Amino acid sequence: MPPRVAPPDPSIDHSSPFYVHPGDGPSSVTVSPLLTGSNYHSWSRAMKRALGAKMKLDFVDSSLPPPVDAFDPSFRAWNHCNQLVSSWLLNYVSESIAQSVIFLENAVDILNDLRERSSQGDLIRISELQRDIYDLKQENRSVTEFYSELKLLWEELELYLPIPTCTCRVRCNCEAMRAARNNHLLLHTIRFLTGLNDNFSVVKSQILLMDPLPTMNKVFSMVIQHERQGNFPLIDESKISINAAKFGKPSSSKSSSRGCSYCGKDNHVVENCFKKYGVPLQPNHHTTSNTHDPPISDNHREPDQPLSRPQRAIHKPSYLSDYVCTSSKTSAAASSSTCSIYPISSYHSLENLSSTHSVFTLSLTQHTEPKTYVEACKSENWIHAMNSELEALSTTSTWKIVDMPPNIKPIGCKWVYKIKHKSNGNIERYKARLVAKDYNQIEGLDFFDTFSPVAKLTTVRTLLAIASIKVWYSHQLDVNNVFLHDELQENVYMIIPDGVFVSKPNQVCKLLKSLYGLKQASRKWYEKLTSLLFKEGYKQSTSDYTLFTLSNQDNFTALLIYVDDIVLTGTCLSEINRIKTILDTNFIIKDLGIVKYFLGLEVAHSKEGISVSQRKYCLDLLNDSGLLGSKPASTPLDPSIKLHNDNGKPFEDISLYIRLVGKLLYLTNTRPDIAYATQQLS
Repeated sequence: MPPRVAPPDPSIDHSSPFYVHPGDGPSSVTVSPLLTGSNYHSWSRAMKRALGAKMKLDFVDSSLPPPVDAFDPSFRAWNHCNQLVSSWLLNYVSESIAQSVIFLENAVDILNDLRERSSQGDLIRISELQRDIYDLKQENRSVTEFYSELKLLWEELELYLPIPTCTCRVRCNCEAMRAARNNHLLLHTIRFLTGLNDNFSVVKSQILLMDPLPTMNKVFSMVIQHERQGNFPLIDESKISINAAKFGKPSSSKSSSRGCSYCGKDNHVVENCFKKYGVPLQPNHHTTSNTHDPPISDNHREPDQPLSRPQRAIHKPSYLSDYVCTSSKTSAAASSSTCSIYPISSYHSLENLSSTHSVFTLSLTQHTEPKTYVEACKSENWIHAMNSELEALSTTSTWKIVDMPPNIKPIGCKWVYKIKHKSNGNIERYKARLVAKDYNQIEGLDFFDTFSPVAKLTTVRTLLAIASIKVWYSHQLDVNNVFLHDELQENVYMIIPDGVFVSKPNQVCKLLKSLYGLKQASRKWYEKLTSLLFKEGYKQSTSDYTLFTLSNQDNFTALLIYVDDIVLTGTCLSEINRIKTILDTNFIIKDLGIVKYFLGLEVAHSKEGISVSQRKYCLDLLNDSGLLGSKPASTPLDPSIKLHNDNGKPFEDISLYIRLVGKLLYLTNTRPDIAYATQQLS
């Protein structure tokens, strides 16, 4: 018998769908746009093209099912390709969508799940596309821009409602499908022409009179040629002169017959049009002229005197006097100057504050905190703060730099900057904190338990109220590097932070200990602090797990935790100092003195009690929204107005609106008068 020949290995056959190039990996495919939930059709088309280029389309269209027998020699190759295609799909969807399909085994199941999920909103998107198509006008766009935008809407609509294709085995005799397609293209052509500006009325009429009507590409070419030739009914200066002479002739008719060919209004001619020449200056009393001659006249000028037009002063129209143009970067001090007709200083005063607290209050708004790393690098103070944070991370061995493992998508990170003030208003320190972006972590893979409570605002207000009534001591602490004390049990990889330089480009940080922002980080810190307080005799409140109390004899001490900010209040100053020492020994704390600024709440102490406000928070909110110089209103919202949905274009940045409503909700802690308006907006 001839020797048996082993079947060829499909994984090395370049024409086989099981073939994987040595350079193929989870990031070897690039797909745009990212799937966000409402763009499935465009994402699916781009993804299928990418999979087709890699000869892996069979793994998502059900044409290559998995081998039934797991011991089949081809099963290993199939499983390898299936896992590779699954990683490509998960890399190009949003984080929330990726988490919802992470446990599906096969690539075809992932794609089917995404397709079924997106089909639920197809009818809504179809109605939106129809509205956008018929509302779209050329306006200030060029013809090419207008046609491209319109064509994009048509193509997306056709993904939802494709033109039927005849599947008859023999050629149809009725030509119904061909006629339906021609009518479809005819409507596109008419829609394009009707959306053009009036400047193209001549060429539109010529095209619509043609029989048969040209193709869409031919129509577009004719309109473009018309645009390039500049065949538009522009205003000619010679015609303006003729019209001016016609309207300027003396007549016995009413003055309403006088009209301006420049602005289109009556009762004046183009020579006296204020919109064209501006408001004229008052005549000089020393100027001599013949009163019988009209003004712009040179009958009595000297021979050598040059003919010149009178200089007219330009004044801002009165209807613009109530508008304020305020940049979003305008500070409170700038808005208080004469450049704003509604300066914030006219509606905000520090007269009711003591001199010492006024200094503290002003110091909060005197210094600004950078928003980005690029902005922070311009200041030596923030550079020193970032270096201190990096030194602390290095001392505690929070991470080590490693080559990025395969099939790993590292989480991101960012710098957060805060200025810590002492109770006298002086800056205690510039604090730079490196924060991991925890929304990239997947539950069950990167973390398992995240429970870590934070203080409720109701508890904060209640504790301050009792401290005011009982005249307790109230101090504030800040913990250094609060999340850098416990080792991680999971493998977490993070991109290289700004300010850290590595030798090779494809390297990441493998986190060994907790870091700000990780879903499991606050749990680690909370467990360690809780065990220490229990050891010192403190009891945990059952209504708010961040509140710890200590009672002995006639003394009472309360400790409230909000991540790395701690408020200490009670009757016994010695106990407050004792627990401060213990916390400093275990965690290295900063004593900020009397509570003055906690969670955006400004706390003012007096003999009459404690006053809480959100002055800086409110000014920052107005500044960020560009409304610092806007006209104030006694009522934030008219109660009789009912908000409702309309057919307007939705907001492009929904997250911006959500953040604004969230900030207003937090402001209601000290401004209950805006609670109704905020509730309506949310």
